[in-house]
Amino acid sequence: MHNLEQFGDTTAFVSYREPGWHNLGTVVNDKLTAEDAIKHAELDWNVELHPIKATVLADDGVEIVDVPDKFAVVRKHPLKDNRDALGVVGTRYTPIQNREVFKFLDALTDGGATYETAGSMDGGRKVFITMQMPSSILIDGKDKSDMYLFATTSHDGSFSLNVSLTAVRVVCYNTWRMARRASNFKHTIRHTANSDKSIVKAREVMSMTFEYAGYLQEQAEKLASINVFAHDVLTFTENLFPYPKDVFQNMHQLDKQQERIKNNIDDKRNKVENLYLHSQGNQGIGSAWGLFNAVTEYADYYSQARTRDGQKSIRRAERQVLSEADTLKDRALDLLLQ
Repeated sequence: MHNLEQFGDTTAFVSYREPGWHNLGTVVNDKLTAEDAIKHAELDWNVELHPIKATVLADDGVEIVDVPDKFAVVRKHPLKDNRDALGVVGTRYTPIQNREVFKFLDALTDGGATYETAGSMDGGRKVFITMQMPSSILIDGKDKSDMYLFATTSHDGSFSLNVSLTAVRVVCYNTWRMARRASNFKHTIRHTANSDKSIVKAREVMSMTFEYAGYLQEQAEKLASINVFAHDVLTFTENLFPYPKDVFQNMHQLDKQQERIKNNIDDKRNKVENLYLHSQGNQGIGSAWGLFNAVTEYADYYSQARTRDGQKSIRRAERQVLSEADTLKDRALDLLLQ
């Protein structure tokens, strides 16, 4: 599932050098400027707010009724003949245009950051941009992670402008979700009348990402220096995913619900251990860095959130999993460094 916006044979996506797994959009070999990205990703459009009116079809005729304090977010796309409504917002909502996001990110190009990908999804409701940071993290001389600055905003009021530091290069909806969940450094700008001032302030805040990458390297080197043996892995997963007290105390006479809880926890433990031992991307076997990589991969790619009826609810799942993933990684880091 890529969810990228498409107009006939045109896809609203651009990538520098490397195509996405979906082979859609435009791949360029020259470094992207903001104008290049806007052009090739079909992002040269603005949104407007228009008051909402309800059309009432009654026995005595047609009546137009104002909907107070509600506005439709509307755009006119260059590749479409008609305008389309992207969402409904309230009186405090102020649009942040695509060009404003690029203008914000352009402040980082002087430091060596380069545009990597950009595009729109869900019919223009979500826009994303990734920039590769000038420095990468190299652990133990062999485990390299490129760092990306990931910016995403919504035009339907579903979330604010988010800018974060991540190791995920965004090329589609799946990687968009991964980047939102795996981000290590975040800054949020709300769609309000003060968004211009917030963006100016955020430029200063995001310049700290260069220093933050160095902090991540320091933490990772510390983890890489801690030796891990087979019994340590078992102890670590048991502490990371402990049994509830009632399950632990009644291990030999569990009821059906307790049995399900135990099996679920055992499955989590086994997944982390298997990722530590067998994941192709894990270069840190034998160290705490390898265990932390396994937990990060589990939290970002394998944990799931579902609604009560069993169907995945995108917005609810994103909020729930983002919080749970961060908490899990924080707990793992505390256990490994204690």
